[in-house]
Amino acid sequence: MMKILVLTQNIPSPLSGADLRAYHIIKQLTQNFGYKVDLLSFNLEPPTRKHLKEIKSFCENSNFVNLYRPNSKMKRGLFAVKKTFSFKNLFSKSGDFEPLGNYISSKMDEKVTEWMGRHDYDLIIADSMTASYVSNSKVPKIVDPRDANTENRKKWFEKSRKVSEKAYWYFMYLKTKYLEKKIFKKFDYCLAVTDIDKRKFEKLGLQNVRVVTNGVDTSFYRPMDDKEEYPSLVYTGTMNTTKNVNSMLFFTSNIFPGIRKKFPNIKLYIVGKNPADNILDLDGGSIRVTGKVEDIREYLGISSVFICPMWEGTGIKNKVLEAMSSKNPVVTTPVGAYGIKARKGKDLIISHSPKEFSEAVLELLKNKELRDRIGSNARNAIIQNHTWKKVGKKVSKLVRKLVN
Repeated sequence: MMKILVLTQNIPSPLSGADLRAYHIIKQLTQNFGYKVDLLSFNLEPPTRKHLKEIKSFCENSNFVNLYRPNSKMKRGLFAVKKTFSFKNLFSKSGDFEPLGNYISSKMDEKVTEWMGRHDYDLIIADSMTASYVSNSKVPKIVDPRDANTENRKKWFEKSRKVSEKAYWYFMYLKTKYLEKKIFKKFDYCLAVTDIDKRKFEKLGLQNVRVVTNGVDTSFYRPMDDKEEYPSLVYTGTMNTTKNVNSMLFFTSNIFPGIRKKFPNIKLYIVGKNPADNILDLDGGSIRVTGKVEDIREYLGISSVFICPMWEGTGIKNKVLEAMSSKNPVVTTPVGAYGIKARKGKDLIISHSPKEFSEAVLELLKNKELRDRIGSNARNAIIQNHTWKKVGKKVSKLVRKLVN
């Protein structure tokens, strides 16, 4: 039986946007395709007992390495600079400069070396923050970074006005470019979640890129009939990340006031953990900032319309997939629809300007039959194109191609 070593930047989780892909791929490879998997992860958010039991049920061996991370973005940036340009990193025994900053860990390095010596692995799968730990291994390997970020980091650097922010994003741009251009090149395959990300990786010189989209757990994200709180809008995400903060600040300033004029009783729910201060400032009146919630499905259930007003970013948006699977009518942008196999105007609404976005939301709010139809179409599109079983099958095919 084939044995795979998987490395991840955080413990895989079915509930976290950044970590759910690894969780479901591991689950598919072990339960549906018969592989044995060992898991090495950084422990950024300690798992619940139930979560830990789940991980151990489909991983032969698992180990979680604690990692110090400062609380604020700026402190993390300074900490990353310090670690990146440390003597130990500049003159590493591997001969490879480590661009990860916050993710430099001698404990992880030791654990990878120990496990590679103890086990005869057929294949390695790593994500972007753990790729450098195995980039020089002779074992066949796949890197699964999810998104192509070099171009985005450069854009955020160019948009920044404060000197401190410019310095932060320029450093992030340089280290991300090094990672995506130099480190990923050493892997047999680099996975991208959309064709757009694939082209961005290829622009950096990678020739080994394969598109493997994201999936949804359709049995978990299912319709909750007769729960709608009309009229209401819902947005979900980790609410201290740049793209989520920018999306909500833009929406509440430029789009929501016009919608509220037509529907004075409307509620906007901004749902997700770690809301930034400027997101917390929005809380009150017709806007509710929930912070972390026990079960996000409750808010998808009450939503009249799910919104994703993202105008920047890369990768596929799990929030949109989850809303569609839950039978929510979705209004988004071309960025929010990246990589999603769905019919524009039938399975979801794609708007190209704030005016279009507002008009689409208003049209749905005024027409329940339209909301129901687009919601039903959305779930059917997800079942046809975005199940985790389909994702697992694609990854398994690449694994067998490499090993055989």
